[in-house]
Amino acid sequence: MATLQIIVSTDVPDSTYFTTGSAEPDLDSNALTIYDGTGTRRSSWGQPGVTSTIVYQSGDLVSIHVGFFHKHGGGQFWRYYRLTDGRWRQVTWAQLSDEDRQCVLTAYGEHRAPSFAKVPGKLRTEHKKPEMKTMTTYKLVQIIDGRYYSVYDGDTEYVMGKRLAEKAVDEHGGGYYSYPSEQGVEKRFYNGSLFPERCYQQSMQLALIECEISGTILNYQGKKYASTYIRPMRELKQFEYTPALAIA
Repeated sequence: MATLQIIVSTDVPDSTYFTTGSAEPDLDSNALTIYDGTGTRRSSWGQPGVTSTIVYQSGDLVSIHVGFFHKHGGGQFWRYYRLTDGRWRQVTWAQLSDEDRQCVLTAYGEHRAPSFAKVPGKLRTEHKKPEMKTMTTYKLVQIIDGRYYSVYDGDTEYVMGKRLAEKAVDEHGGGYYSYPSEQGVEKRFYNGSLFPERCYQQSMQLALIECEISGTILNYQGKKYASTYIRPMRELKQFEYTPALAIA
């Protein structure tokens, strides 16, 4: 078995700014050079430096955590090296088996990594797919000439029984928004948090509708949902809104 020789070099970057590449370990055949130390520059902000920590090491797997810092900030990253066919190669977290990942995570949990180190990743079994099911939710729409339209954009039409589709993307990146309760929708509308401020500047005839959502459903802290599919099912109530009646 080829043992990985690890060489620690103090020849770290000595400038007020440098990139990840300057702190990157160097793998050459079965020798790995890592960088650890501080530069000679001294000023009010301190000294530039690199920390390289061997978090896990076995006969065929080595995990290194690298941190770097300079005047304009810094960063951190993990690197993994595996012995394959008698030769050491750099691999990614995605290429590690769950058994290997667990070894690294256990070492991390035992505080073998620096206190500021971020968790390297998850086991494959911990990755959860977006929730897939059908739910009943509620939405406020405006009525124009007897038809239902989005208050937000004024163009999207909602037809009872007709399903609409748009991929739901986290961080408000897409999908159809609806809410878990009738009371919650009205409360958010009247306190001005349901729509952007511009939507409250004109009089509208509004309808509260019941919807069926399905496909990918993203839950925003229980306050609202974004779903890939939405199907308006029935109208629950109508009411008139004018800016003068808005509750601050």
